[in-house]
Amino acid sequence: MIAPIFNIFVTNFIVTITCFSAGKILIDKLKIKENFSISLIFGVLVLSQISLILNFFTPINSLITYSLIFVSLGYFFLQKKIKIKLLKIAIISFFSILFYFKGNHAEDFTIYHHINLQAINDYKIILGLTHLKLNLGQSPISFYGDAIFQNLPFIKYKINYLSYILFCGVIFFLYKKIKKKEYFEFAEYFLIISSVYFLIKFSRLGAHGADFICVAIIIIGLYFFLKINFDEIKNSNNHQYIVLTSFLISNAYFYKVFAISFYVLLIALLYFIFKNKLLKKYYLLIILIIILNLAFFLKNFLISGCLIFPIPQTCFDNLAWGMGTLKINDWKTINEAWTKGWYNYFTIEYQKYILSFNWLNTWLNNHFLKSLEKFFVPIFTIITLIKFLRNEVVYDAKYNLNIIFIFFTSTISVLIWFLNSPLVRLGLIALIPFLIILLNLNLFKNFNFKIKKKNIFILLIFFPTFFIIKNIYRIINTPLNYQEYPYPRINKDNKITIIKEKIITKKENDVFFKIYDGEKCFNIKFPCIIKNKNKNFTFNSVNNYLILKNLYDKN
Repeated sequence: MIAPIFNIFVTNFIVTITCFSAGKILIDKLKIKENFSISLIFGVLVLSQISLILNFFTPINSLITYSLIFVSLGYFFLQKKIKIKLLKIAIISFFSILFYFKGNHAEDFTIYHHINLQAINDYKIILGLTHLKLNLGQSPISFYGDAIFQNLPFIKYKINYLSYILFCGVIFFLYKKIKKKEYFEFAEYFLIISSVYFLIKFSRLGAHGADFICVAIIIIGLYFFLKINFDEIKNSNNHQYIVLTSFLISNAYFYKVFAISFYVLLIALLYFIFKNKLLKKYYLLIILIIILNLAFFLKNFLISGCLIFPIPQTCFDNLAWGMGTLKINDWKTINEAWTKGWYNYFTIEYQKYILSFNWLNTWLNNHFLKSLEKFFVPIFTIITLIKFLRNEVVYDAKYNLNIIFIFFTSTISVLIWFLNSPLVRLGLIALIPFLIILLNLNLFKNFNFKIKKKNIFILLIFFPTFFIIKNIYRIINTPLNYQEYPYPRINKDNKITIIKEKIITKKENDVFFKIYDGEKCFNIKFPCIIKNKNKNFTFNSVNNYLILKNLYDKN
């Protein structure tokens, strides 16, 4: 039992150092003041982007992994105050034992997370990857970052690492903001409420699907947006807030396409940059954002035939590997119906179910009631608690432009969420800022307030205590008889993941693939398809690129 604990600790120690160094390199280039938590958060984004770009030309194999780690370690040990940083990294690695030991991956992990990690590790970017599973089209680019660390020798099973690192980055960021300050503004009020909710919601591995990273990026990005002084946009104090906001918000929809609505804030920032003739100061940042967007578009185009999956208007027909607009639109419609409660109302077709608010009554009586329990009650409770803890509240006389921008953007986002995919976990990035602003008594106004030192101490103690108790309880109650024990299990519903006798190996156009007579391929060697799945594509290999071509294609 000691060996797995050691393996988890060492692996996350290496992952954390690598993330910190990658983020530190970027914030140094952007001339941002050093901050341990920001380096961690940016490191997740940087490694994901680097891995994505490399995957256009090579699988993310052991050579890539050890090269990136070697460079990161070298850069790390050149830093100042290294002992303090090592202590923080050791703390993160220690808590990772509680987070991963006998853990359960999110339900989506077996649907498309695991498959995507396999594809990134074993192949260069795969044209038509969505033929294997349409969900792969909406995979966040954090999977590319996670793929880097799957080649480490300590743990042989696929594990989600970057989400935990970002989770720790958010907590360290909150600690830094509330530990030393005596007076707080709306930005800190917003950050405290959001972070407390994060801890409650995401303190276990099973809650870390593909949603958390996007939510965390948006929340931290909104915090920095709230700190910008638009009345004195040329002030040097605004520089790092503008850079941090722009980079975070421009990256968010790479992890969840719904976050693209927050580009409204980025457009507002660009307007003020151009209006105040600051283009020369920020042109490199703008170029970087454009390049990263182009890489994201290219990735989507190659794996699905869409620039932004699953928006049908951005998809191309008649591509040898593409899914086609009609199929993408049908998949999108089914998912929309599912999020609106169609699984409780199968008596009519899903296309008719979502028309003219036919779904509203079913949604209100089912999902909405669950939402009250899982989101609205906790967030209301946290807001009430923080309001109770604060004192000496002084409101500004004028309205705050930053808050107006965020409320406007989050309102639009909430409407888009409600009309298209009204599952709470899909709408957190909009619901959290919308409710925090809406429930502030003096809407659109900034304020200053104070929290007593003893209350701050309670908040600081609450985070690790809650995390430890919740995960120890989970560890005690998790059974021992599963395949990946004691590492996180891939499939929490079954004791036996794979029956080897049901695996068949076949060859098509010089490409070997597996056929499994079961529900999911789980950790079977990639590529793998289910036996009863209708295979409407062919495996092909061209210049060492795996291409999944449509059967109707003659080329």
